[in-house]
Amino acid sequence: MQGLFAPLAKLPQIEGYEDAGAYLSYMRAKSDEPFEYYIGMLLPENTTAPEDYIHFDVPLGKIGVCWVQSFEPNI
Repeated sequence: MQGLFAPLAKLPQIEGYEDAGAYLSYMRAKSDEPFEYYIGMLLPENTTAPEDYIHFDVPLGKIGVCWVQSFEPNI
């Protein structure tokens, strides 16, 4: 599964965004729907997803941000 972010990293980044190019995980859970988990990047509006990738607009709302730092294999 290595290299999955390489096609995303080649796409245009959000100008002026401090964390442009950062990887993210997105979890969505509702009581009446299955849990969803995605990994990816925030990219400018109207960016075309590479072949075999999906995209969706993240709804406006509160988010949690964290950084996990350590040495492998401790993370």
